[in-house]
Parts: sequence; structure tokens; C-alpha cells
Amino acid sequence: MKIAIAQLNYTVGDFPEILAKKREAFERAQIEKVDLLVFCELSICGYPPKDLLERPQFLIDIEKSVNEVASWTKKSDVGIILGAITNNAEPKYKKIYDSALLICQGEIAAIANKNLLCTYDIYDESRYFEAGASALVAEYKNIRFGVSICEDIWNDVLGYVNAIYPTNPIAKQVEAGCDAILNISASPWFIGKDRR
Repeated sequence: MKIAIAQLNYTVGDFPEILAKKREAFERAQIEKVDLLVFCELSICGYPPKDLLERPQFLIDIEKSVNEVASWTKKSDVGIILGAITNNAEPKYKKIYDSALLICQGEIAAIANKNLLCTYDIYDESRYFEAGASALVAEYKNIRFGVSICEDIWNDVLGYVNAIYPTNPIAKQVEAGCDAILNISASPWFIGKDRR
């Protein structure tokens, strides 16, 4: 499987710019015969959207943009992983999720909601989002992907930081028999982060 990562710089809330950059990446992926094109966390609106998430029109613009991106795949062999916002049909605390969408053949085939919401340093995600309750394993072109978002991959006592959450979504995906882990993130990069 050929996977392409579209790591692009967006202006938060500039939907025409965001869609134009995504469309260019999608067209290139088609030319290069990519199977799966991956965009980062919340790439549909730019990161971090913060209090723009409180504006109803902003959420409407996100939904329209998701539908636009999905329409590109109707007659294409390229699937997309898209960082987006989704509605929480049964809100316990918040009305929206930070999600990763698997889009293929014009449809949203699977949704992974971020389980572990950051509430430290510069992050205040629980202010806006409901935490997801399950770890997604989605099959695409005969490969079972464990799809997760940013912080979900960092709760490993052997890894980057000490475990600070009661669950480990990645461990659940591995137990469910995924072939590969796909984690989308919008975390700031810094010199030396690849070694860390």
C-alpha cells in the first residue's frame, strides 16, 4: 500500500485556503497512484481552532468542507484520512469530537474519536471536546489500521512520558489485531523531537 502524508500549513478558519491546499494534495496523490492520503489532526479547519468551535457557522463550514473532500473520492481509488470535527449524537459533556475520518468512494467509512484529551501546557481540549470511548480498527484495502489521534499514542509507560491516563487506546488496537498503527497529530514540532 502506498501512503502519502500531506503535512500542510493552514490558516485556522480559512476554509477556501484549506480546501485548495487539500485539493492540490489530493490531485497529486491521484497522479502518484497513492492508496491512502493522510492529513493531520483537525486539518479540516486548522489547528488549534479554540473558541471558533463555539460559533455555529464555524461548525457548519466544517461539515460543508468534509462533504467537499468526500466528494473528491467518489470516482477515485485514493482514500483519505482526514482530521475533522464530528457531532456527538449523545453528549455526556460536550457536543463535538476531535475525529479522524476514513473517507473512500465518496463516503465516510469509519470515524475514530480522540480518546485522550490534553489538558496541560498549552492544551485545553476537554473544554471543547467529548472524549472518545473506543479505539478504532478500520480495514482499508485489506489492511487493518488502528487509527488514533495525537495524545492517544502517548500513554505508554515504556515510551515518551509516564502514563497519565487510565486507558491505552493503542494497546486496545493491537489487541484487536491491527496490521498497522496510523496516528494523526497536529502537535508542534521542535528540533530533537524525532530523537525523543
